[in-house]
Amino acid sequence: MKKILSGKWKYLTLLIYAAICFLSLLLMLQVKTNYDLSKYLPGDSITKKAIDITKNEFGYPNVIEIMVDDVDVQTALKVKDILLNIDGIESVLWLDDVVDVTQPVEMINQTYLEQFYQEGCPLYTVELVSDSYDLKSEEIVNVIRSSLTDYSIHIRGETIDNIELRTITNNEISSVIIVILPICIFILLLASTSYLEPLLILLNLGVAIIINMGTNIFLGEISNITLSMSSVLLLAISMDYSIFLIHRYYEKRDQGLERIDAISESVKDTVSSISASALTTVMGFVALFFMRYTIGIDIGIVLAKGVVISFVTSITLLPVLLYFFAPLVEKTKHKVLLPKLGFLTKYVHKFRYVIVGILILLAGFSYFFQSQVLYNYGSNQASDESSIVTIDNKAIESKYGINNPIVILIPNNNVAKEVQLANDLQNYEHINKVQTLVTLVDHTIPRSALPSSVLSQFVSDNYVRYIVNVPIKEESELMYEVSDTIEEIVASYFDEYYLAGIITSTNDIKKTIIDDSTAVTWFSILAIGLVILVIYRSLPLPILLIAVIETSIWVNMAVPYFQEIRLAYIGYLICSSLQLGATIDYAVLFASRYLEFRKDNAVLESIRLTLDNSSASVIVSALVLTVAGFSLGIISDVTAVSDIGLLLGRGALLSGILVLLALPSILILFDKWIIKLTLNFKRSESNESESQ
Repeated sequence: MKKILSGKWKYLTLLIYAAICFLSLLLMLQVKTNYDLSKYLPGDSITKKAIDITKNEFGYPNVIEIMVDDVDVQTALKVKDILLNIDGIESVLWLDDVVDVTQPVEMINQTYLEQFYQEGCPLYTVELVSDSYDLKSEEIVNVIRSSLTDYSIHIRGETIDNIELRTITNNEISSVIIVILPICIFILLLASTSYLEPLLILLNLGVAIIINMGTNIFLGEISNITLSMSSVLLLAISMDYSIFLIHRYYEKRDQGLERIDAISESVKDTVSSISASALTTVMGFVALFFMRYTIGIDIGIVLAKGVVISFVTSITLLPVLLYFFAPLVEKTKHKVLLPKLGFLTKYVHKFRYVIVGILILLAGFSYFFQSQVLYNYGSNQASDESSIVTIDNKAIESKYGINNPIVILIPNNNVAKEVQLANDLQNYEHINKVQTLVTLVDHTIPRSALPSSVLSQFVSDNYVRYIVNVPIKEESELMYEVSDTIEEIVASYFDEYYLAGIITSTNDIKKTIIDDSTAVTWFSILAIGLVILVIYRSLPLPILLIAVIETSIWVNMAVPYFQEIRLAYIGYLICSSLQLGATIDYAVLFASRYLEFRKDNAVLESIRLTLDNSSASVIVSALVLTVAGFSLGIISDVTAVSDIGLLLGRGALLSGILVLLALPSILILFDKWIIKLTLNFKRSESNESESQ
C-alpha cells in the first residue's frame, strides 16, 4: 500500500475504479428481474413439470378475468368482439361459447349464469399469448384498458398481480435508499471524528454496490426479492470494514505517524480482522447455495459477491480516497458523540455469572418458541390497499367470489373418467367452479363436431385441461389441505397428472424449502466456525462467538410467536443465514481487538480497552443494519422482502446488544481456556503470572 500511495499508482487506482463503475452502470441496466418464484423450484417438482407441459400442449397458461359493469347481453358480445380483435389475446371464453344467448336470460341455466353473467356484469376468461411475467403481457393489458374506455371494467389475474409487483419493487428501491441514506449519515456522524468521514465511507460503499449490481450481468437475471434488498443490505453489512480501517488510521495518526505511513499501517493491521469478518459473512451467504429452492443461490451469490467486492474496495480504494481527503478529514474533525463503553467493564465483570446464566436461559426458551412459529410459504405477493388492482379484485369478488385457479392436466384417453373426475371435483366443498370440456358441453357430443375455439382451450393431442377455481385467497393450513386433497382426487383416476397454480406451487414450495432448513443452518454454523478456527487458531472462540449470535437469532425468530403472526418461511430461512453471516462480524471484530489487547494487558483492562475502541464500530454497524432492515420492512409491500427486512433489522439490534453486553462477560469467564487453547498466543512477560 505504501508503494501505491507514494507513486502514480494511486491515480491509476482511481482511474481503474472509475472505468469499472462506468462499465457497471451500463451493465446493470441489462440485468433482468425475475418475479416468478416457481422458477426456483427443483426440476423434478410437479409445478415445474405442469408449467412445461402446459406450454407445449396449450401455450403458456396465462389467463386473466375481465368484468364489465352493467351491460346487456348484446353489449357484452360487442365487448367480446373488441377483445378478440386485440393483438396478443389468444382466446376469450364467455357465456355464448356454452349456451345460446339469443334466448332470454331468464331461460338460461343458472349454473352458466353464475359463471359468466351475474347481475348484468359479464365475466370473460381471457387467455394471453405471453406468460404472466412477460412485459408483453403488461402491454396487452394496457391495450385492453385503452380499448374499453367506454366501459367500466375490472381485471384480475396473475398478470395483473405481477404488473403491480414490478411497479412496487421499482418504486421501493429508490424509496428505501432515500429514507436510509440520511439516517446512515447521521449514525456515522455520531461515531466519527470528522464530518467528512461518512461521505468517504458511503462513497467507497457506493462504488462497491455499483460494481456488484453491474457484475450481476453474469447471472443473466436476479429475483425481485434479491433486487429489492441486496443494495440496501450490502450498504449496511459492509460498512464496518470501512469504519474499522478509518478508525485505525486515527489511532496511527495519534501515535505520530505521517499520512502515508498511518494509512499503510492501518491496512496492514486491519486486513486480517476485516478479511475474517468478510469471510465469515460470505460463508453465511454461501450456506444459501444448499437450498433446493434455488432463490437461495440467487440471493447468496449476489450478497456474497457484494461482500467480497466491498472488502476489496475497503483495502484498495478506501486507502487511496483517505490519502487524497486526509487534509480535509483532519480539518473537519469534531468530538466523537458516541460515549465510550469502557465503564461497562465493572458491571459485565461483577454480574458475569448472572449475564451468562440469563443468556443460557434465553437461548433455551427462545429456541423452543421459535420452533412454534407458523409460516407462509408463498411469499412474493404485493399488497397496496389503495391500488387499482385491489379495487378491481374486490369488485369482481363481490359478484363472482374469490378466484384462485388450479390447472390440472390429465391424459387424453378416457372421456368417462374425465366426467367422473369433473363430478368429484365439483362435489368437493372447497371448489366452486370446474371448467373443462365435459362441464361446458354435453360429453356425448362427438368432439370432432365441436368448435375449435372451445376444443383447443381444453383438449390437445395428449392432454385434457381442467381449470379449477378454489375460493381461498389467504395462505393457510386449509390451502395446503385443499391442494393435497385435489391431488388425491386426481390421482384416484389417473397415474399421470400435473397440477399448476398459486395454491399448488405454494404447497410445492413449502415441501421443498422445509427440507432446506437443516442443511442451510448447519452449513452456515460449521463453515463460519471453521473460518474463525482457522484464522484465529482458537478452539473456544468459534463456539463462543457463534453461541452469542445464534442466541440472538433464536430470540429474533421467537418474537413472531408472541406477536401471533405468520412469518414468510423464505424470510425465516434466508434471514437465519443472513443474520448469522451479517452480524457474526460484530463478535469477530470485538474478539479480535480483545485478543490484541490481551497480549499486553490484564483481562479486565483488555475488556475495557476493547469496549472503548470497538463499541463504536459495533454500534454503528448494528444501527445501520437495523435501520436498513426496518426501512425495508416498513416500506416494502412485498411480503417476503418486508419479512426479511423486519427480521434482519430486529436481528441486527439483538446481535449488537448481546455482543456488547453478553460477549464481554463470556470472554472474562472463559479467558483462561481461550488463552490456553489459542495456538501461538503469547502474552507479555508482565502478564504471564496474571490470574483472573
